[in-house]
Amino acid sequence: MDKNIPELMRERNFKVIIQTIIQNGSLSSKKIADNTGLSVVSINKLIKILTEKGIVTSSLQKVSTGGRRAIQYTINGNNFNLLTIRILEIDQKMVAKLEIINLNGDIISKNDLQVEIIHPEDLLESIKKMLQEQKVIPDLIIIGTSGVESTQKMILSDIPGLSEVNLEQYLFEHTNITAKVINDVNAMVLGISKNNQEDNIVGIYYPKNYAPGVGLLTFGHLVLGKSGAAGEISLGLSYKNTHYPMKQDVLRNIY
Repeated sequence: MDKNIPELMRERNFKVIIQTIIQNGSLSSKKIADNTGLSVVSINKLIKILTEKGIVTSSLQKVSTGGRRAIQYTINGNNFNLLTIRILEIDQKMVAKLEIINLNGDIISKNDLQVEIIHPEDLLESIKKMLQEQKVIPDLIIIGTSGVESTQKMILSDIPGLSEVNLEQYLFEHTNITAKVINDVNAMVLGISKNNQEDNIVGIYYPKNYAPGVGLLTFGHLVLGKSGAAGEISLGLSYKNTHYPMKQDVLRNIY
C-alpha cells in the first residue's frame, strides 16, 4: 500500500533534520527549527524518534551566546552510513570510486568499486551493484565530482553525459536514497576539515580548460552561494567573458 501524505511528510522532515545536523554539526532544537522552518514542537517530537532509533545522540553543552547550557543533537556516526562516490580521471577516463562509510570515517564496505562513467546510467548501475554486493542500504549518497552545479543541474562537467542532468533527482528517483552532489573542491575542503573543525580552510583548484574554483570552510561550515555552488569563479562578473584555457597563468583579482 502506498504511504499516505502525513507519513511521507514525516519521512521528508526526518531527512531534512538529519541533513541539517550533518551540514551544521551539533544543534539545539531551536537552531534546527531556525534552519528547517519546522516548529520547535515538531522538532522535539521527531528528534525523540531519531534518538530512540540511535540515529541521533544528545548532550548538554554550552551555547555560543551566554553561559547557559542547552541540549545539542548530533548524528550518531556509527549508525549513519554514506555511499561516497568520487569521480576522477584515471588513464584519461572518468572513473567513479564507490565506498560505503559511516560518519566516523570507518569503511563499511568490504571492498570498493571502480567503474568508468560516461552517462548517468553508468553511475546508477554501479550504485545498484555496490548495494547488491554489500547488502547495506546507506542513508545518504554523496557524490564528489568536478564541474559546476547550478539550479540543481550539472551545467559544466568533465563528463559530457552528466551535463544538464539533475543528478540528485535522477538517483533519488531510481534508488529512493537521498543524493547530494558536491564539486571536487568542496569535497577536498570538507575532507581536510575532519580533524580541524574550528579552522578556516580555503581550497583552490586550477582545471586546465575551465575557470579556477575556490572552496571556503569557516568554523566547520562550507560557504555556499545562492545557487548552492561554492567557489565557481566563472559565475562571477570578473570572468564573464573569459575563454578557457586561460592565456595568462595568473588568477585575476575577482573582488
